Amino acid sequence: MKIEKTDLRKKLVQNLPYLLIGLYVTKLSQAWRLAAGNDASEKLLHYSPATNQLKTVYIAKGKIDTFQLYGGKIYLLENYAGDPNFPDQWRYRFGYLENGKFHNLMDGITFDQELYMDKFYLFGGKAYFLFGDNTYVSNGHLFYNYPLWSIDLETGAKGRAVDLDDFYMDEVAFDGATGYALEGGKDLPMSIVRFSLLQPELRETVLVLPDDASDGHRMTLFANGSDLYYFSPEAHRIWKIGKDGAMTLTALAPWGERLYDYATVTSQGTLFHDITTLRLSDSETLTVQLKNGTYVNCSDFLKLQ
Repeated sequence: MKIEKTDLRKKLVQNLPYLLIGLYVTKLSQAWRLAAGNDASEKLLHYSPATNQLKTVYIAKGKIDTFQLYGGKIYLLENYAGDPNFPDQWRYRFGYLENGKFHNLMDGITFDQELYMDKFYLFGGKAYFLFGDNTYVSNGHLFYNYPLWSIDLETGAKGRAVDLDDFYMDEVAFDGATGYALEGGKDLPMSIVRFSLLQPELRETVLVLPDDASDGHRMTLFANGSDLYYFSPEAHRIWKIGKDGAMTLTALAPWGERLYDYATVTSQGTLFHDITTLRLSDSETLTVQLKNGTYVNCSDFLKLQ
């Protein structure tokens, strides 16, 4: 079926955030997306199919790393300062939008501290994220620890949500008040552990990852509703993790020069991408594995919907 260019543009604007980034919609009739501004900044746009109009919600100072809707507000992480060529100069801020204005909850965040903040989780009136709050030196190199932090969205109070020295977290994913984390490294096997945000000291091992699932150093945990997934980019495989720790192979990432770090599972297929927040301009370079096992370009995938 032929799709006219104008119809495709509207389909992309409506479907890309909803189908592929389901966190970023309020209703089926409304969608949000990022667009480049006239300078180095970005705009957050709101599209309403009812009126077929795009409305500028917010013009960022720089680059919006990611955003989510929660409690009727938009919460976002923004890179607002620093030379684009020197990450050590970058500064980030986290806050929410109200009447088109940014309200700050956390400011002056460095690139090393922010490394995992783009996967922040909003629950129970708080934002949860991994944050580099201290450093250590090993073999002459500086490394950061990334414990789980939280920010109270009402008061702005912030600090460690899990303050346990023996609980080393790498990737985290959430289902309500239940958290999942990768734990291990050095001489210990990599495991997926389950813990409670309300009582983080109560944790249990869900499973110890087999060797073929923990090959390489890139590992990603993500949740889709109540379903937990584990993605090994170097193994090119995604497994669904059952409550009992059973691993079910769900999708295969394409082989080639491009190595994807993230994945999004939808009812139509699995999208492989290398950033957490997708932009409309990225659709030409991303890959989707359909339910029948074949691969298509992301733009072609949207035409199929």
